[in-house]
Amino acid sequence: RREIEDAADKSNGQLEVYFVLNEPPAAWKGGQGFVSSDHIKDHIGGPEDGKHVLLCGPPPMNRAMKGHLQSLGYPAESVFQF
Repeated sequence: RREIEDAADKSNGQLEVYFVLNEPPAAWKGGQGFVSSDHIKDHIGGPEDGKHVLLCGPPPMNRAMKGHLQSLGYPAESVFQF
C-alpha cells in the first residue's frame, strides 16, 4: 500500500488512489464494502480520453469491477489489472 501511495504522491496528479476494504478496521478512513458503480462515479468519474483504470484485487472483485466500468462506458482497452 505504501508503495502505491508514494507513486500517487509523486505523480503530479496523474495517479489517484482510493482504497476500499470489505471488512475495514475501526479506524479506517477509506471506502467500505464492495466497490460499486457509485464508488467509481464518486471517486474517478466517467471515462475520458487518456484516463485508465488499474484493478488490483481478487478475481471475483476484478470481474465485478470490469462490469461496473463497462456499465459506466469505460472501453475495455482503458482497463488494466494485475
